[in-house]
Amino acid sequence: MGKILINNFTEEELISIIKKALNEFFKDRDFSKADKKVLSRKEAAHYLKLSLPSLDKLTKQGKIKVSRLGRSKKYLLSDLDKAFEQLTIRFKNRLNQ
Repeated sequence: MGKILINNFTEEELISIIKKALNEFFKDRDFSKADKKVLSRKEAAHYLKLSLPSLDKLTKQGKIKVSRLGRSKKYLLSDLDKAFEQLTIRFKNRLNQ
């Protein structure tokens, strides 16, 4: 990623821009659950007993929610549990066909 130059903004304008960006980033997240544990990509793969490429594939397909913090991907434990449940249901339905 290249350098970003910030010119001609007051401190208040920069704070406003950052607040808007953070609100946009977190708007679709449900933080009302008691369990808000955040896992790294490697921890998430281990938790789901998946390889890293498999986790990446499911994430890219939108089957597992992910948040980005800089270059790193972070997963909420509650999102992993939901994804596991959905994937299990789909797998069972395929077996019953």
